[in-house]
Amino acid sequence: MNLIGNLCRHSSYFYIKLKDSGILNQCIQLCEDQDKTVKKFACVVLGNASFHDDSLYEALRPTIPILINLIKDSEEKTRSNAAAALGNLARNSQTLDIDFIKHGVNFQLINLVLNEKSVSCKKVCVMAIMNLLSLPESRKLL
Repeated sequence: MNLIGNLCRHSSYFYIKLKDSGILNQCIQLCEDQDKTVKKFACVVLGNASFHDDSLYEALRPTIPILINLIKDSEEKTRSNAAAALGNLARNSQTLDIDFIKHGVNFQLINLVLNEKSVSCKKVCVMAIMNLLSLPESRKLL
C-alpha cells in the first residue's frame, strides 16, 4: 500500500495504470478492511490518486461514502487520511460536486473539526473544507 501511495505522491504518471490494472479498485476495497494499518494506507492511496488531477475522479466516485465512514474511524491517522482524500476529490474539478452534496461531505467534515481531539487531524480537515470552499461561484452551494 505504501508503495502505491508513494507512486502517486509526486505526479499523476501512474494514475491510469492503477485504474487499468485493477489495483485502484483493490485499494478502494481495502478501505473497508479490518486491519487498521491497511485502511490507513488505502486512504493515502485514494488521496494521492486524486491530488494532481481529476483523471480518476469517476473511478473514485464510489469512495465518497466509504471515506465519510472512515472519518469516523477510531484511528486518528485513518480519520485524517480519509479527510485529506475527500478534500483532494474536490481539489481539481467540479466532477463530484453532486455527490458531495448528496452525501453531506461539508457537514461531515465540519462535524469532524468540531468533535476531533487531535489538532493535526483538525488541520487536515480544515484544509479539506478549504478545498470545498475554494470553488467557483457555482460550487458555493456545498
